[in-house]
Amino acid sequence: MDFLSTKNCNAPQVLSPAVSLVTNFSSGINGWEIDSSFLIQDLLPSKSVVMFTAPSQSYKTFILISMAIHLCLNKNYGPLQVKNRYSNFIFSGEGNSSLKRRIRAATISAGVNDIPNLHTDAGAYDFMNVTTIQSLAYDINAIAKADDNPIGIIAIDTFSAHTNIDENNSAQVAQFIKNCYLLSELTESSVFVVHHTGKDRKGYRGSYAFEANVDALIEVKCKKLDSMQAELNVVKMKDGSNKPHLFLNLKSTELGIKNSYGEPVTSLCVETIQRVSNPTQESSSKATGDDKKTKLPPQNQRLKDAQFIASQLEEGGNWIDSTLLSKSLSDHASSTTKSDLNSRYFRAINYLVSSSIVEKKGTRQCAKYRLINVVSNTSNYQLPLPLPSGE
Repeated sequence: MDFLSTKNCNAPQVLSPAVSLVTNFSSGINGWEIDSSFLIQDLLPSKSVVMFTAPSQSYKTFILISMAIHLCLNKNYGPLQVKNRYSNFIFSGEGNSSLKRRIRAATISAGVNDIPNLHTDAGAYDFMNVTTIQSLAYDINAIAKADDNPIGIIAIDTFSAHTNIDENNSAQVAQFIKNCYLLSELTESSVFVVHHTGKDRKGYRGSYAFEANVDALIEVKCKKLDSMQAELNVVKMKDGSNKPHLFLNLKSTELGIKNSYGEPVTSLCVETIQRVSNPTQESSSKATGDDKKTKLPPQNQRLKDAQFIASQLEEGGNWIDSTLLSKSLSDHASSTTKSDLNSRYFRAINYLVSSSIVEKKGTRQCAKYRLINVVSNTSNYQLPLPLPSGE
């Protein structure tokens, strides 16, 4: 069949190019059965570009080191599987001495003396330059070959330390991400870009081209400075629907040396990694002596509040005013602001109604509620109610 013929159609004449292009078309669904590959199960995809965004002082570099060391040692990242031993690379761009102390703390926690397949470079390189990318790939491949390992991650910590572009310029950001993909392709690795959030600590700084062009976006949240706890949340995963939510506890570790004042030199490291697979599960807080509970993410808090409200309805048995239920929750969580309590109450009560656990009558302001299939002859039920056992 002559695809270039125009005798029976109105298509323009297609001329033979001066230089034939080499194409690599695949037909139909060929290759659909190939499973998505991860360095760390469900969290860190292989041979990809990953953006890791975090506010200042949210333990992001400690978490990065923790991931890299688990990949170096072929050690599961908490409940998430790691299935190979990798060589990993970190471009710190902000000095090597403090980074080395952090790595030492992590190796002590992991029970090893050294980690020779974790390589760091304090230099600041121009990742907007393709020639630089090619040179870095050559050196990285040579080092990994000497290690006799495949390459896991190449971390750029941070984006701002290794570029001088306008992070709000979508074309420049897209070019930077394109160069990261080139580095990933040349080294068969995952390029891990660490980037800061804005001053409000909500969302990364700069153009949407960051999120639009990467394979995965992982955000770090730290509810309170110096809390020694952080949350890891997968915001975007191009190939994968099982997005983990992790709680991490950190600890201070003595490095076995003393400073000039005779005091032990210490650094932080990740101690425990917990995946929240059950919405009612709370993270461990044993790394902090003063925080007895970890603040839950919204969906977990909603279920906890719903359980409390249901227990109040079970005690009362009959229809109970919305205002009294709201006050009961307010008394139960006295340390929370009024606006947050109102939001929590309506999220929880709406969840109970939509789940056919609770029955509602009346409007929002004058609504009454009762548990379905629980009917009491008591009509003079009064709040406040006793708290459920164990609270």
